[in-house]
Amino acid sequence: MLDTMALFDAYFEGVGVKVRYSDKGNYFNDTLRRFGGLDATGKFIKAAATRSILDKFMSRKVAEGGNIIYLENDQRAYLNLDAIAGSLSDEKAAADLVDDLVGNEVLQRGYIFQCERCRLISWYGIDALTTEFTCNRCSLSQQFTRRHWRDPVVPHWYYKLSETIYQFYRNNSHLTAQVLYKLKGESKSAFHYAPEIDLLNFPRRGKSREMDVACIVDGAIVFGECKTDSLKTEALEKFAALAEMPLRNPARVIFATTQPVSDEFKEQMSKVPNAELMVRSDLYDD
Repeated sequence: MLDTMALFDAYFEGVGVKVRYSDKGNYFNDTLRRFGGLDATGKFIKAAATRSILDKFMSRKVAEGGNIIYLENDQRAYLNLDAIAGSLSDEKAAADLVDDLVGNEVLQRGYIFQCERCRLISWYGIDALTTEFTCNRCSLSQQFTRRHWRDPVVPHWYYKLSETIYQFYRNNSHLTAQVLYKLKGESKSAFHYAPEIDLLNFPRRGKSREMDVACIVDGAIVFGECKTDSLKTEALEKFAALAEMPLRNPARVIFATTQPVSDEFKEQMSKVPNAELMVRSDLYDD
């Protein structure tokens, strides 16, 4: 059987449009691989408690007590076990979850140290440590001792979110994942997806547009647009261009958002063949 990308290539073949994964699509696929597939990713993000852990990794502030540390040098937040336990309200459950996430390379363990020479505060993964660490800025090798951290008396682990998952979540691909997770749950026999793809030579030669949702549900093609901010009428333009091409219309066109939807958008959306809305309450448990 052809893979999903080949099926979409075949769909667009008559109009000269080619498909490829966008950068966001590559982040998406690696994220799902690390979590263990679409179902596991969808469940993790749908639940408010586990989703809040990912939200904390997007923080740009230092939390009271040092549970979340934001480092300016790499513009990333790092969490300790207390931060994760705060999301789950259960320290043992948090420790078990962390073990699973580290084992699946969703999280990495490390320490946060300050260089004694250039004073850079930075995170160092456990794989880079012996009894020493090498400063990420000035390259000084130094034995880590009490003066290289502040609190507590013995340093504790800080967890880093895998870079591809960080990019996946920062670019709001979690909304695309939830749309696909919901659509898969509705399927009766077969579900194939190739999310966040670039359509090359669309809407005309030399141009390209991104398609957030691209899947086949029980043999029917479904496309979609996902926005964590308000849906604007500009989001309808590529679907209007698609409807003008000599192609069979998608069985469904999904417009998904976590924000309220204006009457103006709903009115314009009604002109797109087979269009429908998915809102936050359809996709997340809050």
